[in-house]
Amino acid sequence: MRFKTTTYILVTAVVALLTMPARVLAQPAAKTHRNSITAFDVPGTGVQTIPIAINLGGLIAGYDLDENAVFHGFIRTPGGHITTFDAPGAGTTPFNGTLGTAINLVGVVTGQVCGDDTVCHGFIRTPGGHFTTFDAPGAVGFTTGAAINLFGQVAGYYQDGSLVAHSFLRAANGTFTIIDVPGAGTGPNEGTWMFYINTMTLDGSVSGFYVDADGLGHGWIRKGNGTIITFDAPGAGTDGSQGQGTYPITINELGEVGGGYVDAANIEHGFIRAADGTFTTVDVPGASNSGVDTLNDLGVAAGEFLDQTYTYHCFFRTPDGTITTVDVPGAENTREGGINDLGVITGFFAENGLLHGYVRYPHP
Repeated sequence: MRFKTTTYILVTAVVALLTMPARVLAQPAAKTHRNSITAFDVPGTGVQTIPIAINLGGLIAGYDLDENAVFHGFIRTPGGHITTFDAPGAGTTPFNGTLGTAINLVGVVTGQVCGDDTVCHGFIRTPGGHFTTFDAPGAVGFTTGAAINLFGQVAGYYQDGSLVAHSFLRAANGTFTIIDVPGAGTGPNEGTWMFYINTMTLDGSVSGFYVDADGLGHGWIRKGNGTIITFDAPGAGTDGSQGQGTYPITINELGEVGGGYVDAANIEHGFIRAADGTFTTVDVPGASNSGVDTLNDLGVAAGEFLDQTYTYHCFFRTPDGTITTVDVPGAENTREGGINDLGVITGFFAENGLLHGYVRYPHP
């Protein structure tokens, strides 16, 4: 599941490309399924299509992997028009390029661009196509934008020369605030992490996890006023060598935080932490592992679960606790990317060895 690595989706695309039979490189036509699910692919060179985020207006941001294994960002309108883009300095060699990871209300996108030297930078793209690339102070080889709010504030993370992780806020004027949570480890792959795909509030509140010196994950929230709150989900395991701990991913305007925790039996559970600190565990009935990936501002959670055959499915959960599963008909598995305040979900699914995007509307 996602909570054990911040590069899961990137690896998913890479593995899918490497194992893909040559006969399926041709693009299938976009199609609408009966239960209000529309499947789509990036036209032209797109081989793997991976939507990541959706805003209130229905604009979807993500990235595709072409037949040369190069990444390109894209934006899809509610009408189905897709614009692809490459940030300045984007590489043209395998597994480099441009990855869109978040989009705000007015269509500004942030993400990551990697050159052929495999050095990765954050970027911001305006609706008019203007790019700003940036590196966090102290970053060595890796900076990524993970969230962007209406005011152009970007949240993300980077690694320093010792491979220690640090999170950051970048103001619209380019000023950086570094987030290092007390108790975070200072060894390789320890430190203060923000999940690759994240959300932030209008006042700049963000959430993430930190890894301590024992390899254990703990949750954190940084409010817009700079206050940092740390927490552990009830039931979270304490063996860092097994990837146990608490791993928040998303925060909404209600102050709710969603994510997952790994218990002492190495089972993953979703959770929602209310603004008052109350926890709700989210387990999809019959699942072997569950996790909350996104929360909209009405308290609707969306995420993924593995069934007993270790097949991925998407789900959403309303504030009253009702859970509805989402599967693209005919898909080998269905993954979740984001949900907006209208309940529209985007994500990707596997079919015949390829990854395709989808958008699910809440009503037929």
